[in-house]
Amino acid sequence: MTQQFGKHVFDQASKLFKDAVVQKNFQALSESAVAASKGFYDQATAAALGQTKALTDIADTAWGSTKMLNEQVAKNVISNIEATFAAAQLMSGAKSVPEIAKLQREFLQNFAAQSLRQTTELFDLSTRASQNVQEKIQALNAKPFIA
Repeated sequence: MTQQFGKHVFDQASKLFKDAVVQKNFQALSESAVAASKGFYDQATAAALGQTKALTDIADTAWGSTKMLNEQVAKNVISNIEATFAAAQLMSGAKSVPEIAKLQREFLQNFAAQSLRQTTELFDLSTRASQNVQEKIQALNAKPFIA
């Protein structure tokens, strides 16, 4: 009985020691997994915040460009309407049909030149605005998602 009791005690002690080692290894493995997960979370969060900031910058740039172009179109429309009214006022004070025809011809020539300048200016503004947005997008694409 003593030998059997000793074997039983030894087996129980061995099992307890083995469980303690497994528990310690499991604990170390768990701590390592939590630390790795936390590191990944921190990187993913930083990347998400960086991407959000970059996308906001792109949206702000696009919105600023849209506002600038809309303001320029409004200025052009106002300028064109004012030129039309000025020409109409001159024509209403004309003394003869040939004078009206001359004023109309001058108005149309000036209006065509002004329209060409406005179109060229809007095209240039639009091109620069598109380039600014494109540069921001390229800068965003150049950054890795997770550092």
